Amino acid sequence: MEIRVFESDTGDCILIESVGGTRILCDGGMAKSMRDNVAPHLRGLDIDLVHVSHVDQDHIAGVLQLLENGTEWLVYDRHMENQDPIRKPRVPRPPKIARIWNNSFREQVSANRGDIEDLLAHTASMLQASQRPDLMDIGRGAERIESSIRQALKLSRLIQPELLGVPINEIPGQRRSPRLIMRRSNQRPVRIGDFKVTILGPSQDEIEDLRRGWNNWLRTNRDVRRELDRYVRGRFEAIESDEVDPFDLRDWNDIPDFRGVTVPNVASIVLLIEADGARVLVTGDVQQDILLRHLEESGLVDERGSLHVDILKIPHHGSHHNADENFCRRVSADHYLFTGIDGRNTNPEISVIDMYWNARLGKPEVRAKAPEANRRPFTFYFSSHSSKKRGATRKHMQRIQQRVRTLHGQGSGQMQYQFNQKDYLRIDL
Repeated sequence: MEIRVFESDTGDCILIESVGGTRILCDGGMAKSMRDNVAPHLRGLDIDLVHVSHVDQDHIAGVLQLLENGTEWLVYDRHMENQDPIRKPRVPRPPKIARIWNNSFREQVSANRGDIEDLLAHTASMLQASQRPDLMDIGRGAERIESSIRQALKLSRLIQPELLGVPINEIPGQRRSPRLIMRRSNQRPVRIGDFKVTILGPSQDEIEDLRRGWNNWLRTNRDVRRELDRYVRGRFEAIESDEVDPFDLRDWNDIPDFRGVTVPNVASIVLLIEADGARVLVTGDVQQDILLRHLEESGLVDERGSLHVDILKIPHHGSHHNADENFCRRVSADHYLFTGIDGRNTNPEISVIDMYWNARLGKPEVRAKAPEANRRPFTFYFSSHSSKKRGATRKHMQRIQQRVRTLHGQGSGQMQYQFNQKDYLRIDL
């Protein structure tokens, strides 16, 4: 098995290829990184599955860019067939995509989706007009989610038969494509070429909690919208005096397990991908307690409650909201992938890097439970390098590099690391 971890800006983009040539592209990173770092390396390939873990901009924007490249080439090819030459596209010809797995926001939420989208768009612009940093930050969060929903809707339109004709949520061996990719009772692993793919999440419970949480959020924040309208009309007092508490996208309604994790992330499509004797756990931005529940309910943990895989894609770019000591002890790997370097959100968090290191080389009480992890070499991989970054992200990357070098020096040769200084770094299993 070969893994390519692409430079993907603040997002994820990983290409997994079996020895026999089956390929799965997990997320697409941001649009610019897709254009500059990923698309040129996908030219001429066949992709058996594009897996969009969830509708968040740093995961879906690059996939959308890849599909838009496809429409440019579709127009060009049809003109050439009709002997009506036009300018050749300046983007690389995209790969042939056999299928896409993507749970659209509208399918996940259904009821009240229009009201939710309207409220997100409205509050994003209103809050960013404020001069208060806390309100502006909440507004930017609303804008990112609202933008991601629009991108997901555009993706759904591009893959329709009249355009690119890529099947959505097709599962080999099933007659009908389900509306949502999710773990269902008695569901067996899916065969895609050489790969055995186990759908771990979301479960029906996560989807129902997501719907309930959105509806609670909508009910709660209609009042905030009215106050924001007054704010725009010049009545500043209520917000400036903190009489109104604007919504926080990380503070989920009545579902405490999800606290600290923004709403698009809780229903990430989580996959275990196996081939050539190797296992890769692809986690999207799922919250760690939910992921552990997925693994337990799928029967993948041993009697110690642990799982060891060849490759673990660290959930949510190493955010401290998506990792804790318990998770790092229970899920271990030979290769840990930290993707999506973001200086503004300080991802990956140095404290999280330390937790994964401690799970392998720390005190006995915090070490990984799986016997496969005991005294076994392991490697930390990072999708970027400080030389490829600017501003706050570059400074954050430099701090990460310094910390990782220090940990390596304390590792007695058991820990290795790699930072990506090119378009991608490669792992061969």
